[in-house]
Amino acid sequence: MDARAAARLARGDARREASAREEKARRALGSGEVREAIGEAASLGQIAADEHAAMLAHVARAARDEVLSRAGVSALPIDATIVIAGAPRTLAGLLHDALAHPDLRQRALAQDAIEERASQDRARMLEARDEADALVAKVRARGPKSADEPPDDLDTRAERFLDATDDAMQEALARAAHALGAPRPLTVPDALVVLRAPALDAVVAAAGRGRRLGAALAPLGLDAALSRVRLVSPHRELDLAAHVVALDPPRRVDVAPSALELGMASELALTSALGDALASALVAPALPAALRRAWPGSIGRAIGAVLAAAHADPIFVERVRRLEGSAANASRRVALAIALGRARSLVASRLSERASSDRERRDRGAGLVARALAVREPSPASWIAAPVVLDPAARDADLRAALLAPAITAALRERFDEDWFRNPRASEPLRAAASRGATLSIEAWSDELGARAESGSARVIELARER
Repeated sequence: MDARAAARLARGDARREASAREEKARRALGSGEVREAIGEAASLGQIAADEHAAMLAHVARAARDEVLSRAGVSALPIDATIVIAGAPRTLAGLLHDALAHPDLRQRALAQDAIEERASQDRARMLEARDEADALVAKVRARGPKSADEPPDDLDTRAERFLDATDDAMQEALARAAHALGAPRPLTVPDALVVLRAPALDAVVAAAGRGRRLGAALAPLGLDAALSRVRLVSPHRELDLAAHVVALDPPRRVDVAPSALELGMASELALTSALGDALASALVAPALPAALRRAWPGSIGRAIGAVLAAAHADPIFVERVRRLEGSAANASRRVALAIALGRARSLVASRLSERASSDRERRDRGAGLVARALAVREPSPASWIAAPVVLDPAARDADLRAALLAPAITAALRERFDEDWFRNPRASEPLRAAASRGATLSIEAWSDELGARAESGSARVIELARER
């Protein structure tokens, strides 16, 4: 098998492709034969260093999937059932009760049931994840570094972000609770209930969400690229994120929303995925396949994070979403609390893994998540404090995007005015970044824009305090 044939097998996330052809492709891509073919092609000068690095990123990803598949490890399905008091309940139903049931006792019962189910396979998942991590490190050590590698000081950047946004998160959560008529949260579960915000479900209804979000992107003049993005059937994993599968970028990109419905959080999750998908739909078609299918794709994730952050901007809510009064106020405040809480929770996830045991990881995670959500009382539940991250590269790419999205947003505001999301010229830097595929990282793009972390933090604080 030659190196370019190997690259052609890197088509989306094979765990989410049901066909036998995709299963065969995944196994082939994760094989030693493919790694040897790529190494030989690189040594003969048949592929450039950036393409070589991108190929190895895809091979490492496939190798991880192969290890997890062999161990029978995957994300929990939302249709998994748990018998409570003789009655079967699905994880999706339990999660709904845990976040929105009016009876506090029923909420607690649902949270405990989810914890019991999540704990059953935890040791096996961690063992398989560690094995996959070791294989990924071995694969990646065989060639040059990708342009989209995380910075060496990512932990330091994450800690600085946490420090810089502590006050803003407290303010954002308190104002979101007030806008919803809820008491200020003191515990992690209380904070999650506020962020669920069922009172806003009519404003962000699942019906018509794709059309609504597409219309919100229309002023940027990205219609042609958006037409190449296709919404497909929802996935049924216990994962709110929509799955983006770049089957043939830039010609075809599929987005599978989550079958979970959590109101504003679902709205922002699909917005983020559409931004990520747009990056694949804007990539230069002349790039080699491994570079067009950017992995882990921090640029696409950053575009998604920037577009999702617009939902916390009062001007966007008023002029694009056309909301008024209390609905507009609650919508932007909950969106800010969710976006900032998610960014800080990604920090918590990353930092909690600096532990020598799972017990220490869970203890560290409990404190970090409580801090991330700006509450006093942590939750001991592992599914909240330290869920098993099966793909750290994807988590870290999301983290990098979340850390720099506020700074990039501030740079776009400075260049294209406060309503940049209604200015077609604001799409120019998005197009330019996306066109380069895996040859550009979010950190390099941020530097090109002159985006400063301090400006991003200042904007977050401004939004949190804005009346």
